[in-house]
Amino acid sequence: MDSKQRFSIDFDEWSNLARRDAEGFEARRRAMLDSFIKAQPAERRHRLRCLQWRVDRVREHSSTPLLACQRLYHLMWDNFAGPAGLTQALAGGLPQVRNAPRSARILPFRRPDVV
Repeated sequence: MDSKQRFSIDFDEWSNLARRDAEGFEARRRAMLDSFIKAQPAERRHRLRCLQWRVDRVREHSSTPLLACQRLYHLMWDNFAGPAGLTQALAGGLPQVRNAPRSARILPFRRPDVV
């Protein structure tokens, strides 16, 4: 059986399980994640376990599933486009600017008169 079939998810089945049996859903979710991580090449497993640990901590410390989703969304974007993220790694890292000025002249802006 190939990995796409083995790790495919029937949304309705999982949704019904979550409604009927939250503990059973969680046990099955963990088993599937563990199985998926074990099926990956050895050099990726540690990083995947660390990532799953981080996702689990975000879920634990969020008061609602929506808040967990929002936090995980921001975490994903930080890892994609933030400092030391994927886009920076693909670009070979950002060059250091050595001669950048340490200070700048601050321009005063006048507040328009409020009527």
